[in-house]
Amino acid sequence: MSVEVKKLEEKAAELVKRYKEYCIIPMIELFYGEDDGRNKTYEYLQKRGLPLLRTQEVLRARASVGYAEPYGGGAYRISVVGAYATADGILVQFHKVVSNRYGNPVKDYGWFMSLSSLLEVEAKKVPLEEVISAAEKDLEEWEHMLERAAKKMARSYRVDKPSGYVIAFCPRCKMLLKPNCKEGETLIFVHEHQPALIVLDKWGVKCSNVRDRNLVEIAEILWSGGERPKAIEVLVGAWILLKEQDEYEEYENNVRAFFEQL
Repeated sequence: MSVEVKKLEEKAAELVKRYKEYCIIPMIELFYGEDDGRNKTYEYLQKRGLPLLRTQEVLRARASVGYAEPYGGGAYRISVVGAYATADGILVQFHKVVSNRYGNPVKDYGWFMSLSSLLEVEAKKVPLEEVISAAEKDLEEWEHMLERAAKKMARSYRVDKPSGYVIAFCPRCKMLLKPNCKEGETLIFVHEHQPALIVLDKWGVKCSNVRDRNLVEIAEILWSGGERPKAIEVLVGAWILLKEQDEYEEYENNVRAFFEQL
């Protein structure tokens, strides 16, 4: 196998690992197994990966294959459906459809393999130089895009996921925040400032980095009164947005007056 392909796979893995902490690597779903209409044994593997579109098109044209049995005996079609840079290198996703003599699909297969393994198997059919050129362009383009994106994302914050409903916001930017991704039981927020958290659970309201006691009291009143978490989140968003504006004092008085009537 060409040393150049191995180096490309190493570069792809390093690229994903380097930028993974910024949570800007999309999630892909690789599938493998069989489905004959009755026994579905598909399994799915989720990984962070970068679609390599030029590489994918070359492999679709060169590594996909179809075959029909003579005299109407059926057919099959093997297709390349994706090529991705992952922390394990460059992976290629395949899909095979088997049809009966009437042209109806009767069985599906899915599998994936590394680019280097594919090129070893299909050395005579897949042009090595064409694949390498496409992969180099794909990785170079992704590297520039990720580098630009990373400069805009100053920091990422990891928060062990509490058992309740999490309302996250930035006290400085006056905006609600959503987690960029979840790893196991950890929520990851990518933002230039540390997020503040209000957690609604069966024990009450818990806070982290929330300095506005009035906001906490309002959340506690709403939550103990049976209000929906999403409604409380909307109120928090409006509260932090208006706090620095002239109408904040009037807004706070109106909110308090409303709760006193409950």
